[in-house]
Amino acid sequence: MNARIFFFLATGGAFLGSVFLPRDVSPADLTGSIASSLRIQVQENVDETIQSSLLNRQFFTAPDEDGGRIYAVIQPEAVLNVGGVLDAGLGFNSGELSYQAIDGGDLASQAESTFFLQRADVQVYLFREGWASIRGGFWNATSAEGFILDYPLPGIELEGDLDIPMSVPFSFWARLNKVNLEQLSDPGRRSYLVDLGSGYAFSARSEIRASYHYFHDPDNYFRDLMNPILTAHILREVNTGRLRWLGQEFINLLQQGLVEVIEESSSYFHYVRISGATSFRRIRADGILIYQWGEIDLSLISPLPSEVIPVRGYLADGNISYLPGPKYSLRAGCYASSGDGFRNLGLEVTGEDREIVGFFSILPLITKTNLFFNGGISENLFAGSALASGIDGYGVIAPNIVFRADLTRGWGIACTGALLRAQEEKPSRGSWYGEEIDLSLSYYFKRSVMGLIEVDILFPGDFFPAGQEVVYRVAAGLDYRFDF
Repeated sequence: MNARIFFFLATGGAFLGSVFLPRDVSPADLTGSIASSLRIQVQENVDETIQSSLLNRQFFTAPDEDGGRIYAVIQPEAVLNVGGVLDAGLGFNSGELSYQAIDGGDLASQAESTFFLQRADVQVYLFREGWASIRGGFWNATSAEGFILDYPLPGIELEGDLDIPMSVPFSFWARLNKVNLEQLSDPGRRSYLVDLGSGYAFSARSEIRASYHYFHDPDNYFRDLMNPILTAHILREVNTGRLRWLGQEFINLLQQGLVEVIEESSSYFHYVRISGATSFRRIRADGILIYQWGEIDLSLISPLPSEVIPVRGYLADGNISYLPGPKYSLRAGCYASSGDGFRNLGLEVTGEDREIVGFFSILPLITKTNLFFNGGISENLFAGSALASGIDGYGVIAPNIVFRADLTRGWGIACTGALLRAQEEKPSRGSWYGEEIDLSLSYYFKRSVMGLIEVDILFPGDFFPAGQEVVYRVAAGLDYRFDF
């Protein structure tokens, strides 16, 4: 999305605003917040297990090194509203402020590439009732409830709700985002995501949503992701004697990690999503289903042949909640995303059998558990990973249960339990990731100050090497939020 396109869209939005916006604009109003978090944690065996995935690529990465760590996050944000017809937002996210981030250069790199910017956008409300709006700039975009995308990106969005002018409970949106990974704006990147959707509310308690998403990437988005996977497949086929035509010198370079087999990659994906929620008395049910198809075009170095690889997969998440009272909730659900461990990616696989059966997200944020997924009190450091289909692309099936309670005098407690299983067995191992239990306790010292304690435990299964020790994390934190 270059400067000319943004100029055209901004000019068009200004013209629409001049035609449809009311003339009696009231004075401007500035609101905002300053949020800060302090974390102290100790963890063991995390980097050997959960972070061992070759596919784990994250931006604001939560601490993944074993041992102790102290860090902070600061997130200021302000929104200027002009007469109810225009919102201008500006926000920042410091990411991880720690000795490790400073010493390793991560903080300096983030400052240079993103300026710590989290939001810089303008939203114009059209028509006198304000039932439609145009938004442009840079903000945290969310697609398919975060399962496809939850990440700060530049873009433009049109959305509206016909319930305001016509009393028809129908909403719609159309959004275009440029997908940048490590930089706030990279003119050389052409990758983008289109999100078109609508929703219909049957009542105040029931709603259904449907959307279509298209991701186009001519800029090697999956090159770094797929390089170690394809290299591992090639070396496995070399060891079984099926690639005798490769020279020994080339094989030695592969074994030493001195060459990347993928020179360039391009891809496109289609997504169709449907989701809904309904409630009856104290029972609430919600769910989402996403089906994906597309292909990845890999240009390999000589003497390897280049290939176009079809991709198809699905993601599903369903939950049933019981609310016995305003301070208690019990939720049972199951999350699943397809994955085949890239078993049909080897060079000796040809024809229709050469495909990837797995779900590729773009930059999701999935918080089902705190260790295997990205939840917990370190959630504010996460901004998505490039794949949602389990460890090393083997898929995941995760039935889970969550109990929450707001106790007296500002105390709160939450407990999550999950059974974690891959959809495909890992060669010479198994399909069981393990069992995870997460416990957290919170206390409001004041309305704006909250203390937290969290204990997370994962008992590794036979998917991981034999003798893998229990993974755990113990963390304490302090959150402060000031609103103005």
